[in-house]
Amino acid sequence: SSTALAWTLYALSQNPQIQSRLRDELFSLQTPNPTLDELNNLPYLDAIVRETLRLCCPVTSPNRVAMKDDRIPLSSPYTDRKGRICTDSELVVKKGQTITVPIVSVNRDKYLWGEDAKEFNPERWYDLPEAVSAIPGVWGNMLTFFGGPRSCIGWRFALVE
Repeated sequence: SSTALAWTLYALSQNPQIQSRLRDELFSLQTPNPTLDELNNLPYLDAIVRETLRLCCPVTSPNRVAMKDDRIPLSSPYTDRKGRICTDSELVVKKGQTITVPIVSVNRDKYLWGEDAKEFNPERWYDLPEAVSAIPGVWGNMLTFFGGPRSCIGWRFALVE
């Protein structure tokens, strides 16, 4: 989308060395009008797009309403709204309860992405941390387009655009 393009151009303007490396990769193409397949074969361009969409996701925290009572298993303790550390092994969700999915927080979590999680670093896509492999997104080991049956139906179109 135009917003993703704007964020990409902003990130490149703030990182001239990354911009220069991308320019070199783009100039390696043998045609002024590359096909989608040719663009898909540019690893640094791909890393820049992934990194931009990781940091600047179009939907930061969507809400979902539980259609039935459920229990969500937890891998580690969490801190509740009152600042208490909860060590329960699951989160109880009641039918009708609204759940906010913190996409931007997951995409910037230092535990998952490393100490530089909030920095624009396309090189991270060449050697992803092990923890990232468990993220159930439909694209790129991140939640930008969500995951599962309620994922963004236009994610492929957004990437092509």
